[in-house]
Amino acid sequence: MTPPASVRDRRRPGRQAGFTVLAVATVVMMATASAPSPFYPLYRERWGLSVTMVTVVFAVYVAGLLAALLTVGPLGDRLGRRPVLLAALLLAAVGTALFWTANGAPSLVAARVVQGVATGAATSGLAAGLVEFSPAGRPHAGTTVTSVGTNAGLAAGAAAVGLLVSHVAHPDTYVFATLTAAFLVLAGLVLLIPETAAPGAAPTAARRLGPRVPPAARPRFLAAVPALVAGWAVTGLFLALTPSLVTGVLHVTWGAWRRRSPRRRRPASRAVPSSPAWDRG
Repeated sequence: MTPPASVRDRRRPGRQAGFTVLAVATVVMMATASAPSPFYPLYRERWGLSVTMVTVVFAVYVAGLLAALLTVGPLGDRLGRRPVLLAALLLAAVGTALFWTANGAPSLVAARVVQGVATGAATSGLAAGLVEFSPAGRPHAGTTVTSVGTNAGLAAGAAAVGLLVSHVAHPDTYVFATLTAAFLVLAGLVLLIPETAAPGAAPTAARRLGPRVPPAARPRFLAAVPALVAGWAVTGLFLALTPSLVTGVLHVTWGAWRRRSPRRRRPASRAVPSSPAWDRG
């Protein structure tokens, strides 16, 4: 016998648990966005990809991200936070699974598009949910966690994967298998947190899915757009091209560069070119 809705709601974890789940989901989602970057040199060698193709693989993520941000954002207010976040997390699991089983440039492009759509679909719901779950005494905790979690996730994803590329054979298998499982777990946890948005009528026209900025906020919004675009453009350029520049120009083969003690260096006559762990697997 299925218990009444009121009983099921009382069984759900509270606001603090919901805040924690969404904070972790924000960090994992952003870490996943930067995780493929250290693998680009691996993919170039494995499948003979050009620098241009690697840049395309990176750029299609932005296309999927913008498409979702401009269309899916308001759905959380109309359908509820949980359904949208559940769909986004499951779609993110599909994206990491595509990376896990990738066998060439087409599968990488598909994985990045799916990943971008999933991130864009989840971003607004995660940010809104964190604000709505913020502790009563700290109303700005949600916006702070969103900002810090986004940047921390981007940094942690690239750094952790860089270390694995240097020390583990076939690190992409471990990374994307782990991320796929993490998204499935997070999707299950999202089903347990309270709903913070009252579901409304579904949009009747595609134009209602577009972004809406209140008239009073438009001047500040337009003034902030150039700085936001420039900042993220530099970040995207760095993540897309740095792995190729580091290996091709600086001839650094370690996924995460580290300073070595001079006393441990071999003499020049006996030096053996080092290779990444994934190249030895």
